[in-house]
Amino acid sequence: MSTFTGKLEAFRGRRVLVVGLARSGVAAAKVLAAVAGRVVACDEKPLAELDPAVAALSAAGVDLRPGEQGLDLLDDVDLLVRSPGVPWELPLVAAAREAGVEVIGELELGYRLLVTDRLVAITGSNGKSTTTALAGEIFRRAGENVVVAGNIGVALTAAAADVRSTDVVVVEVSSFQMEDAVTFRPRAGVLLNLAPDHLDRHGDAREYYRLKCRLFENQGADDFAVLNGDDENVAAAARPRATVLRFSARPGAGPGAWLDGDEIKYDVSGAVGILMPAAEVRLPGRHNLMNGMAAACAALAMGAPAAACAEALRTFEGLPHRLEDAGEVAGVRYVNDSKATNVASALTALSSYEVPVVLIAGGKGKGEDFRPLAQAAAAKVRLAVLYGAARADLAAAFEGAVAVALAETVEEAVREAAAAAHAGDVVLLSPACTSWDQYNNFEERGDEFKRVVAALRREVE
Repeated sequence: MSTFTGKLEAFRGRRVLVVGLARSGVAAAKVLAAVAGRVVACDEKPLAELDPAVAALSAAGVDLRPGEQGLDLLDDVDLLVRSPGVPWELPLVAAAREAGVEVIGELELGYRLLVTDRLVAITGSNGKSTTTALAGEIFRRAGENVVVAGNIGVALTAAAADVRSTDVVVVEVSSFQMEDAVTFRPRAGVLLNLAPDHLDRHGDAREYYRLKCRLFENQGADDFAVLNGDDENVAAAARPRATVLRFSARPGAGPGAWLDGDEIKYDVSGAVGILMPAAEVRLPGRHNLMNGMAAACAALAMGAPAAACAEALRTFEGLPHRLEDAGEVAGVRYVNDSKATNVASALTALSSYEVPVVLIAGGKGKGEDFRPLAQAAAAKVRLAVLYGAARADLAAAFEGAVAVALAETVEEAVREAAAAAHAGDVVLLSPACTSWDQYNNFEERGDEFKRVVAALRREVE
């Protein structure tokens, strides 16, 4: 029996209800079907609106209940696994807790199936995916077998079967996933930053920050908590028991990594030195310098050599839809930052450019105040093109600060921006909103932006 199989045996005979059939729910149902006495999987959407992978679960013995979320699904259930997209307050989930049914999230399930304790978990309001991918690249440069999973793309439960006891696992963690984490304990937990987000889900910033800081809840003194030393919200909210490492744009924040003049220096677990010149970090922007130092801190704490950290920071090109260069048309640079789904992220994107910007923002709002974005835009934005469901709220916030144009769709917004931009400007898609009014995800929105830019290029050639 493999070690993973032994971990899975803990669920033998359980009567399981999986709620939510996106990527995480499909992974949970598929894995548990091999040993559970019964697995029922439900989703509010009908089967025709779900991924084709859902229908395939029937062949594995899963009792599919698409379009159902009635309380009768709890009959004869002793474990409920919640997908992160399913609200914690959903009546079905709340009724399970009240009835004494064990409720865990897919992240918790994946963690219980891991056969390695070499786990790095990365969270924060912005920069999670980039930092997670970068940390994975550092470990690869260090010669480690590394698995990158979680909110970044592959569900941890789906990845767990292929993980060996010597492997490093780097997982991106969201506030949704921390709502029902129970035993989840990373060897190194990273909190990149905190700014109000997902207020439509969590109610207020305090609750959102509390969930983020649950990343450190089960850690002990032998673990590591990697914290942003320059973020006041992190300083106020995080109270880890683990050994604290801080990353900072200034010296004096304590053990960790920091910027000293033009150099990145580090002090981690007794190893002290100069990591590299800051100018050699390939990813653009001050925020990516911070992300790089955070990834390096975690990797150094886990035993990666400094040379591997520096090599990865010099070569890592970043992920799509995050300040992604979409090309130049008639002397105007187009940048796809579709992943900027909150105000803080859009503010970071704006701060990355000194040239005049034509900003495209919009989509579906999260209940945030857009006025800080309008105030920052006043100094450098030539025109704000506002589209989608949130355009009226955005326009109200931008009134008097920046010239505004309204559009229905991303394509209309890009063409409006192109007409207003001058040679040397940047047209920046940094929406400060989710994509859910018109697209399934931010990737689809970013791809649409790039498609329209490519069409503009063809029109002027």
